[in-house]
Amino acid sequence: MENAQREVFRDVLISVLLVAGVAAIFAQVLNHDFVSYDDPGYVYENPDVKGGISRPGILWALTTFSFSNWHPLTWLSHMLDCSVYGLHAPGHLVTNVILHAANAALLFWVLKRASGAPWRSAFAAGLFAVHPLRVESVAWVAERKDVLSGLFWMLTLLAYTSYARRRTARAYIAVVLLFALGLMSKPVMVTLPFVLLLLDYWPFRRAPFIFPVKRQVVRVWARLLGEKIPLFLLVAAACCITIAAQRRGNAIKPLEQFPADERAANAAVAYTEYMRMAFWPKGLAVFYPHPKDTLPVWRVAASALLLAGISGAVLAGRRRGYLPVGWFWYLGVLIPVIGVVQVGEQAFADRYTYLPFIGLFVIVAWGVPDLVGGWRHARRTMAAAGTASLSVLAVCAWMQTGYWRDSRTLYERALAVTKGNHLAHYNLGNLCNLEGRPDEAEAHYREAIRIKPYHLGANTNLGLLLSEQGKHEEAERCFERAIRTSPDDFRPRFNLANTLLSLGRVDEAVECYRQTLELCPANAGILVNLGNALSVQGKLYEACQCFQEAARIDPDNVNAHFNLGNTWQKLGRLREAAGEFAHVLQLDPNDLEARQILESLQHEMTLD
Repeated sequence: MENAQREVFRDVLISVLLVAGVAAIFAQVLNHDFVSYDDPGYVYENPDVKGGISRPGILWALTTFSFSNWHPLTWLSHMLDCSVYGLHAPGHLVTNVILHAANAALLFWVLKRASGAPWRSAFAAGLFAVHPLRVESVAWVAERKDVLSGLFWMLTLLAYTSYARRRTARAYIAVVLLFALGLMSKPVMVTLPFVLLLLDYWPFRRAPFIFPVKRQVVRVWARLLGEKIPLFLLVAAACCITIAAQRRGNAIKPLEQFPADERAANAAVAYTEYMRMAFWPKGLAVFYPHPKDTLPVWRVAASALLLAGISGAVLAGRRRGYLPVGWFWYLGVLIPVIGVVQVGEQAFADRYTYLPFIGLFVIVAWGVPDLVGGWRHARRTMAAAGTASLSVLAVCAWMQTGYWRDSRTLYERALAVTKGNHLAHYNLGNLCNLEGRPDEAEAHYREAIRIKPYHLGANTNLGLLLSEQGKHEEAERCFERAIRTSPDDFRPRFNLANTLLSLGRVDEAVECYRQTLELCPANAGILVNLGNALSVQGKLYEACQCFQEAARIDPDNVNAHFNLGNTWQKLGRLREAAGEFAHVLQLDPNDLEARQILESLQHEMTLD
């Protein structure tokens, strides 16, 4: 009884220490702000989220493909935070910290219950808790999906440990339900059923090693696969939904942009780069530019040989079951985000390692004691080395967290540790623009375009900046590059039409507005500007039709009513003009110009 009590006390103490370690590293987020990278769309500029939990918001969360994903539980968690904290960034970040701390403690309990090795489990969970690559998932509000899906990943594993022991229907139902909730948090959960198959081999020992292939071995593995059919059905459904969401958002990059050989080369290098970052987490950044066709052949070949060599070695060392399980956990869980299906423009990302690195941590936590177990004073040496390594990683994580305190610090850090980072320059340009520093903004936009000439956002925003400075010819070239990048996006074409109108090329502007309207038919702003261009051409009745349609689409559009009133006045239809200016004053009682015109019209009609 005393031994059991001591074990419970030990396990609770380990859990408390894990939570305390996470809290100590991430306490500084209490002074952090939102960052401009995805946080606006996920929280503080999203009207469906920032209002908090509501019936329409819940319906939106369940049906939206916003940000090229379907993760309703993630949206609901952001809404709940807005209900509790409002738009106070530290509150949202504290939720991330709590979830990560819970995940670290749960990982300890999962490994300990599955293996019966408390100290090895504690070390693996400690590595997970304090590693610097965890920072992006925790200190970034928009990455709530990482820590939330991580919670359901751990809970599913915990339920599976119960099922593997007792095979009860209740435990199995818990596994399926928790897995489904995880898929509703982030689709990366699709790899979990394969991880459960690995755990069936070690530490649950429910199946023998698959080689050499024998009839009895095949039967056992077939039974375990059949047992997980409901999970695989959920995986299939999640994959279909995710592909549909990412296609709708044009998030999946075509082979023309990222050829298959480049994807394979980057994937091989990314696997080895992640391993380097696991043991030497230096130069971490929010965005790592894709190398495209610039990877040296020798590096790709070396990476592929290293991966093949390690795979062969762990298969040969199957008596130590944690080796193949940990290694193929790492390789397998990374597959959805390794770049074979290229989503986004990054080569790799810190956040992608949140769950895959558990496999590497298991190898270290079990492998090092086996390696040095015969040494003299092995336990003391391992305890000292383990404490030292966790302490160093915790300090590195604390420093890395500081780079996330605001947008400027984050992007400047990315520029300091990466090369050719067009995204960091683009985001810094946007930040400088918002802060009223156009010269700095222009410099960053130009650098982003130098690195990536057809960057949609940089060309569009630089064009707008140049237009404001009266440099319309150069702005025109920027918008033309943006159109070449994204011909189906109406915004750069609309901006080009505005620029052409400013240059006095009215006929070209009208044609460009009409093309823009084909891409976005029900847009009041486009119709108003087309009406203005037609007015310059003297086509007043066509202009009136544009303004009337704009007012029908958006009845509160002051410009539509004002310009329609002006046009009616030019056509001598004073009563219709007076009606429009009266409408303008209903919408904006302080519009002095509209009031003066209306009074003049009323006076003129009285004289008539």
